[in-house]
Amino acid sequence: MTDSEKEQLRQLLKTEIENGRILARDRIGKGFICPKCGNGSGKHGDGLHFKRGGDLLTCFSCEKSFDVFQALGAQEGLSDFGEILARACEITGFTPSEGITAPKTHAEGPRSPKSVEGRIEDGIGQKRAQNAKKPPKKDYSVYIEECLLRNDGSYLRGRGISDELQFSHKIGIDPSYKGEGVERLVIPNLTSEGVCRSFVEILTDRTKEDPRHPKAKASDGERFLFNEDTLRDTKDPRPCFVVEGEIDALSLEEIGQRAVGLGGTGGKRRLVELVKGLTFPPVLILALDNDEAGRLAQYGKTDPSTGYQDPTDRGLLMELSELGFPVYEAKYTGERWKRQENPLKDVNDFLVEDRGAFEKWASEQVEQTTVSLDHEKESYLRESEEALLEFDLQNQKIAKPIPTGFRQLDKILGGGLRVGLTTLGAGTSFGKTALSMQIAESMVRNSGEDVLFFSLEMGKNELRARSLSRLTAELLKIPNYSVAPACSFSDVLNGSRLVNEAQIKTLGEARELYSSYCRGLRIVESQGEFSVEDVRRAVARHKRLTGRTPVVFIDYLQILHPLNPRESEKQQTDRNILELRRIAREFEAVVVVLSSLNRAGYKKKPTLESFKESGGVEYGSDIVLMLSFELRDDLFIETIDEETGKKKRVYDYDRAKAESPRKMLLSLLKNRNGNPTGVVKVDSYSRYSLFTERGDSSQGPTA
Repeated sequence: MTDSEKEQLRQLLKTEIENGRILARDRIGKGFICPKCGNGSGKHGDGLHFKRGGDLLTCFSCEKSFDVFQALGAQEGLSDFGEILARACEITGFTPSEGITAPKTHAEGPRSPKSVEGRIEDGIGQKRAQNAKKPPKKDYSVYIEECLLRNDGSYLRGRGISDELQFSHKIGIDPSYKGEGVERLVIPNLTSEGVCRSFVEILTDRTKEDPRHPKAKASDGERFLFNEDTLRDTKDPRPCFVVEGEIDALSLEEIGQRAVGLGGTGGKRRLVELVKGLTFPPVLILALDNDEAGRLAQYGKTDPSTGYQDPTDRGLLMELSELGFPVYEAKYTGERWKRQENPLKDVNDFLVEDRGAFEKWASEQVEQTTVSLDHEKESYLRESEEALLEFDLQNQKIAKPIPTGFRQLDKILGGGLRVGLTTLGAGTSFGKTALSMQIAESMVRNSGEDVLFFSLEMGKNELRARSLSRLTAELLKIPNYSVAPACSFSDVLNGSRLVNEAQIKTLGEARELYSSYCRGLRIVESQGEFSVEDVRRAVARHKRLTGRTPVVFIDYLQILHPLNPRESEKQQTDRNILELRRIAREFEAVVVVLSSLNRAGYKKKPTLESFKESGGVEYGSDIVLMLSFELRDDLFIETIDEETGKKKRVYDYDRAKAESPRKMLLSLLKNRNGNPTGVVKVDSYSRYSLFTERGDSSQGPTA
């Protein structure tokens, strides 16, 4: 079978699965029962689901993923790929150009897919069988005792670890391993009862010039947290060091300190999950290896140009700190850690080189942590008092809003936009980009603010042409812009075609006005995949170069590149909203993000539910604004519903868009720090990308 034929067969098989002819539907009816664990057969099981836009089925219960061929094999008990292909051809009726392995014969004749009820029962049976036949927990205690008898203590004694400490941890030598000058050190993972559930083997090759950093291998394929019970000991008030290796942890225990070993940098996730489950975790001192891998595990990925960290890999220090756990970092200062030749790599190196200096260094780290804790406690107790003493409403940025340039809107907002995240939503071609650009330029012209405008859809020249078009209309200051010698967007882009002297003059004045403030307006055009981290870096760079915090506009939310493409659309939107709000808080900046609406939201009165994936917008935004058409009675028409045959009233958007000016509403749907709701009537002169207020604002109730 050719590759192209396999791909055709894959798509046919996917269709069969989607139609419920291979895998049984789950109880909810939105997914399928997992052929491995039976997830989906119970009342609340969520079953298997195709990943968005792909051919991969994933079960979130057993965390197993299947492609369509693997799913068929798992369902029908087939392991040979040739058999799976043959069975897939049989089910789909597909005939390949070349032969494939025939399926095994069955006495009862050709197989056919089981009934839905049968597959449900199979799924339930598989899950019950799996729960009933869980393997007993392993116990390596006898083997560990044999290893202990073989250990003369010489290797670890050379690494500064006493025989007494080795014996207390039942560290031994593998009696079955044979090699000249080579031994396999066995370090057990003991329970509080002294039972060994797993162990790590460390190959010690004394024939090498530098035997200090041998390779380690876990008994069950995954390293464990060495000495993890010390984290659960609430009676010991001392801080606990966190190191990478088991021998590093033993080195600190040797001098009377508490320590836990991650079993390599990959153990940081195990540590976080363990500490999360502790009500009173000890104070932690991170002392990972003095190398690139250790620094990456401790501090995460950091952009060297800005100093800001990748949110997908924040490092152990930040991750534990964000969870509210008391965590500090050991200081690798002094010549020993930084020398050119053979710098100390880890704490065991320090113990071997100079035990007295190592003891002093460890005591200093503990003492420094104790002092820091005392300061933190004092600061915590004085926090409320200091906040009250230092509070001055006039000096708080939250009380210093930046006007939008729309008088009635500013009145409803309590003066304008404040530090935080504002979301401005509108339908396609409603004018949200034009409105946001008008607000952004007003902040530059009238308030002296710097603005970073991130355009993920339009180019810089398009936006500048719209700005110049709007300025030609503003300069004329007459009620009916349609008869004035103002320049439309297309007129500005094709300026060489202008023949009207009045238009040429007005455009020249607009250019002069634009040049007077454009230095404060920086338009950042998207280049490829643009994410919130690109926004963060650009804001940091602007502040570093200018010393000023810019007002940030992002056009628009739904086309920001996701930080994790594997997440659902809703999860991606929620994460981007969260990160934008963090940027607003981190830089104490006004951040405005534009958002599209659900199609259904076009035809309703403005509500928060009109926003696409509205949960993140509703809860993550400080201010939510929505631009919509005014639903006037004269723009509703009667039509016949095709499904029911009954008359219904429908808003005529084509007529509404064709009006000049368009009669629109700017609705305040949420305001965390002021009037919660309000409506401003605006006229939109789409030809010139210009908005003006009309009439009186309708102000919502005072909070």
